[in-house]
Amino acid sequence: MRRSLLSVALAAASTIGLRSDVSPASFIARIEAVQSPNRQGLDPFTLQQVMAKFHVPGVSVAVIKDFKIHWAKGYGVADVTNGAHVDTDTLFQAASISKPVAAMAVLKAVQDGRFGLDDDINVILKSWKLPTGDFARDQPVTPRMLLSHTSGLGDGFGFPGYAPSAPRPTVKQILDGEKPSNVGRVRLERPPLSAFKYSGGGVTIMQLAMTDVLGKPFPDIIQEYVLGPIGMTRSAYEQPLSPERDQNAARAQMEAAVRETRSGTCIRNSKPRGYGRRRAISRSSRLKCSRRSAGNRAAFYRVQWRSRWSRRSALATTR
Repeated sequence: MRRSLLSVALAAASTIGLRSDVSPASFIARIEAVQSPNRQGLDPFTLQQVMAKFHVPGVSVAVIKDFKIHWAKGYGVADVTNGAHVDTDTLFQAASISKPVAAMAVLKAVQDGRFGLDDDINVILKSWKLPTGDFARDQPVTPRMLLSHTSGLGDGFGFPGYAPSAPRPTVKQILDGEKPSNVGRVRLERPPLSAFKYSGGGVTIMQLAMTDVLGKPFPDIIQEYVLGPIGMTRSAYEQPLSPERDQNAARAQMEAAVRETRSGTCIRNSKPRGYGRRRAISRSSRLKCSRRSAGNRAAFYRVQWRSRWSRRSALATTR
């Protein structure tokens, strides 16, 4: 079955073809309608049809024009279990969109003279050190490299996250690949600046460096350095979410083919397709099965992955 993931769409409005006097209502109608010409195969579909095609329960769209929110609107449901609708205040997992936000906080620390972009990261770190071996013999790993994915780190596994009831590892346990972390350790695999390789672990190292230097929890640092000053009152790096924020947070969803045994239990598909396969078979996932009509086909079950957010991810709306 195709995956069904709640997603957030943040669209930057181009000035091309967008007059200064265009109203939000007319622009919304334009986005929701069929697009022309057909450039990527999906333009003949309306927004609702695209959501239906890819089994996406809910989407949040924000259009930025002249550095301001031109309009924002929610579509569909945030949680298929209770039917809560997506609105402009619904929190979505920002995932790797959190990386440039974290980088902005790092630059604020650099601006304040806390450390330099080209300082040795192992000089900045206090509670943990990055094992470098011979890879960093000629030049040290620096914040600039960690933020630009050129440090030589070899982690490419991503961060699948943890179920709300599961124990959460510390940042150091994540970096060392120690339980209850569910990912491998973050280590160098090549000399710094020898290649580009996307590295979530590099940003995680910078998270630890920021907390070591500033002596504050990372969510508090992001709030003080970035989110607060720019007025993003509905965004946070909280893990777990506070009860207040959790009331209007989107839940991740994914469809997978399962069957009912004689005992009435639900069994996960052993080979779910597409993005999220690792998440579908995560042992820490909690499954809740509910029957859904499949037209004239045999009934199938929807598996709802109830895990929340990876430790590193931000939760954000447009505000």
